[in-house]
Amino acid sequence: MTVREYQIVYKHNNNIKDEVERMAFIVMDLFNLPYSKVDSMSKRTFLKKVNKVTKKFKQTFKKPFYCLLKLETDATKINLAQFIEATYFLKSDPIPNLHLLAATLLKKKNKKHLKESERMLNTNINYIMSDCVNFINSLQVLLMSYKGLFEIPDEEQERIIEKPIIKSHTFVEKYGWIFSAKQVAEFEGIPLEKAYDLNIIHALNTLSLLKSKKDYEAYLMK
Repeated sequence: MTVREYQIVYKHNNNIKDEVERMAFIVMDLFNLPYSKVDSMSKRTFLKKVNKVTKKFKQTFKKPFYCLLKLETDATKINLAQFIEATYFLKSDPIPNLHLLAATLLKKKNKKHLKESERMLNTNINYIMSDCVNFINSLQVLLMSYKGLFEIPDEEQERIIEKPIIKSHTFVEKYGWIFSAKQVAEFEGIPLEKAYDLNIIHALNTLSLLKSKKDYEAYLMK
């Protein structure tokens, strides 16, 4: 099953409660059939299609040893640009954006992000799912180690660790990471493009320093 196919099944499983209607839409989308064609199918033909879908959806998500596709699973090894992209794609349910996240995490990029994400859509789900899950878990640990910077309340910590979804802080939603990248660039005395290339630990340490400086200056003004 490809990533695109998995996303189709996942979407309908989450949005349609009636089992027969849900399977009808899944069959329609997976086999590229018009609604009228699915609606007029015999029970036997429909059940055959359903069985094919069921078999496809039974995935272990275990990456085969022969897979040459390499994704970065350690959040501490990405750069600032990848961090910004990843946290944006993980603001909500990760599955609809799985191909976008995978394109961001590719260790060897041959094309631009849009082209790579299209390629990921047609990739076997088993080739990327476990790597993406491992990355998300690693990212959660990284965020928690900088909880002061992201101002994560104590009551939110447990929820964030348990669910593989990154909750965006109000600061990020209001100002965006371009503002933060500019701050890093100015502090480091480098062009903005170079700031995006910095390792994320370096960038977050710089932002933590700038935040501490700002908090200290605010304290002196009291």
